[in-house]
Amino acid sequence: MKGNFLFCKSAIAKALIVAIVVILVVGIAVGVYCLSFLAGNFSLFPTPQPTPTPTPVELGEAVTSGLVEATISGDGLQRINITLRSTSDSPLEVTILPGTMFETQSAGIQSMVVREERVLSLKSRDSVLSRSVPVACATMELDQPDEKDPFTISTIPAPEDLVKLLNLPDFRNETFRVQQFAIWTITDNPPRDGYVGIGSFGFGSGPDDEEMQKIRALFEKAGIPADKYQALQ
Repeated sequence: MKGNFLFCKSAIAKALIVAIVVILVVGIAVGVYCLSFLAGNFSLFPTPQPTPTPTPVELGEAVTSGLVEATISGDGLQRINITLRSTSDSPLEVTILPGTMFETQSAGIQSMVVREERVLSLKSRDSVLSRSVPVACATMELDQPDEKDPFTISTIPAPEDLVKLLNLPDFRNETFRVQQFAIWTITDNPPRDGYVGIGSFGFGSGPDDEEMQKIRALFEKAGIPADKYQALQ
């Protein structure tokens, strides 16, 4: 009897061990399955997502299509201030092209034209970016604007000759005086002695002979017929 009892006890112990091993194996298998399921659906370490590629868009198109809201104000003869707020769900690269025209409702204030390309990078919706953009006057006889003068993007494109001039690489290497007088030559077509003077503290002068020679050279390089304009005839 004692031997049978010991045998039964040993068998029960073995059965318990086997049962424990089975439970552990099953538990581990279930645990691994659950962890793999959770990892596939609720990762504790999510895979970094690639940065979205910005959408390139020209300023006027960005405003008319509702991708950005633009606030534009004057800043003297050479600069204009632009603040853009994104209304897009994706990042944007807003290009302000040479020849982009700005106009104001303020009586007696000059229209302005962009002299150099600028690219403003905006993140997604509600991101805001402000920049000062190089411009020149496009209406010679009127007053220069200041920060109190709001502007809008003109729906009237710049004259073809003006766009040619502004896109000429040599134009960007000239002084502002030469650039401004060259622009007025196209937009206002004054006679040789009819330019408004440029200077500071209320004193200014029109273009001298050397500056007029540079303007003529720029027109020739840009393929602009000089004989169309009074000052170069």
